[in-house]
Amino acid sequence: MKLPDFRKMRSAMIDSQLRPNGIVEPNLIAAIKYVPREMYVPAELSSLAYLDEALEVVPGRAIPAPLVGCLLMSALEVAPTERALIVGGSTGYSASILARLCAHVTLLEDDPTLVRRASSAISKTGVSNVSAVEGPLAEGCAEGAPYDVLLIEGEVEAVPEALVAQVRDGGRIAAVLAERGAAPSVAVGLVAGGHVGWTRLLEAGAPRLKGFERPRVFEF
Repeated sequence: MKLPDFRKMRSAMIDSQLRPNGIVEPNLIAAIKYVPREMYVPAELSSLAYLDEALEVVPGRAIPAPLVGCLLMSALEVAPTERALIVGGSTGYSASILARLCAHVTLLEDDPTLVRRASSAISKTGVSNVSAVEGPLAEGCAEGAPYDVLLIEGEVEAVPEALVAQVRDGGRIAAVLAERGAAPSVAVGLVAGGHVGWTRLLEAGAPRLKGFERPRVFEF
């Protein structure tokens, strides 16, 4: 049985999914070429790693499709000296890419199995500037704050104030926003004075993260 040529599959993903949708920044493309996505999904799904779809990594949790995840990273425009927090970073694929673009990445997960899998995959691929920590996603990781950028790797209705407070003034947040009555979209927000000004970039969905629902307002 012939083994998959993952390097060729990775190049095809870049050329057919990413570049046509505006992901062309050379350093980001180089990082994506370097990180083997197949090592961040369950072994039985490795042959599907480069398809344009989300893949379940543990029951109820999935990593976004390559295009969505890379759009989120591209939107942040990370600088080499910056520090990033990834909320819901699952198995560490995006963290390993961002780690090649910035000074340090903190990956936050509330599932201990995912923390272990992320730590293992990150170590096996030779990444040394990522810390995988366990904790409630909506509370962030205050120990390392303030961060320059925040990547929420999933679809959310709202970003909790606790997370916004952990991003420096002038920092950026990227997420897939799913507001009621509107299609979900990749969005980037600029933090200023504790508030976030959002710019929606492209309609796209992602696996939904629990705990990021907008409070319901009852009208009488």
